Amino acid sequence: MIKQIIIQAAQQHDFELIHASSANLENSESMGEAISSLNEPPTYMLQHSGESKRFLTIIECSQLISPQQLNSIALQFAPDTFKSDPAFDKNTDLIILHRLKLRADFTKIENSIFAIEENPYYFKKYFLYYSDQELLLLDKHNFDSISRIVMDEREFSEYRDAPLEPTLYSIAARIYIKLPFIRIPIKESALKPLSVYVEEVVSELKLEKLFNTLTDFELQPLEKIAEILINEEMENLQA
Repeated sequence: MIKQIIIQAAQQHDFELIHASSANLENSESMGEAISSLNEPPTYMLQHSGESKRFLTIIECSQLISPQQLNSIALQFAPDTFKSDPAFDKNTDLIILHRLKLRADFTKIENSIFAIEENPYYFKKYFLYYSDQELLLLDKHNFDSISRIVMDEREFSEYRDAPLEPTLYSIAARIYIKLPFIRIPIKESALKPLSVYVEEVVSELKLEKLFNTLTDFELQPLEKIAEILINEEMENLQA
């Protein structure tokens, strides 16, 4: 489910799927335990932009493995055309997917995630975790629908009030954060003049009299301003 949404997102950003060669898959036994942690072989995608290329590798693993093992897996399974391209190790984004039973379990692996994402060798790494409950919430959703969720103010309000609860917004936002190639949707709206916002706040706080006095300050000499403020303070004390 998560991987399909990421593939959809990549395809909407001009990536195309590139299948790993069967020879690479047959030779994967040498990777031992690291390979056994994979739910399925990695997925590879390629984006052309003029003469430049950008590579994407998606690895879904049931167990946490080291950054070095992730690098080795990405290289082992890579299509031959990727391996022979000098840009592959420099322009590859490696997305690591990992499923948690509970979202709160993130705290148990936080240091491991940091070590993976900060590893400087071969690929830029992005760790996307998700819980069982979040996976259920994503049922029947696709990249287009989660894009709408990210822009939904009501969904955001629910997430803001309970940020540790599994919600559609929490996983949708995390997907957006962890996909470095993604273009963030922008909700266009007409902006009100700043003066309107100021007037609304002044009215809400019932400070119209003070606000009007302050706006007249530039037209008053300093002595007059002091007199006005003193008189206002005296009136408040007598009230």
